[in-house]
Amino acid sequence: MQGHLPVLYIKFNSNLVHYGEFYVIGTHGSAPYHNKLVLNLLSQGRMEIKDLITHKLPLEKLKEGINLAESGEAMKVVILPNELI
Repeated sequence: MQGHLPVLYIKFNSNLVHYGEFYVIGTHGSAPYHNKLVLNLLSQGRMEIKDLITHKLPLEKLKEGINLAESGEAMKVVILPNELI
């Protein structure tokens, strides 16, 4: 299941993008190609995903996990139901 946020419209000076050659880049999501690429790397043993997970927290520590992620202290935070910890 994939969550979706409400549409958010932002205003910015488009001249910065055009004349200043700024870039607007999204930081979430991937295309099917990216998923296939990562699955191939994982299956070939060329990428170790567990090294990317820096924190595993129970559901009741969700706020702590969000703070860790937002602060940059954590690479990836996994929130698990209590029975899986």
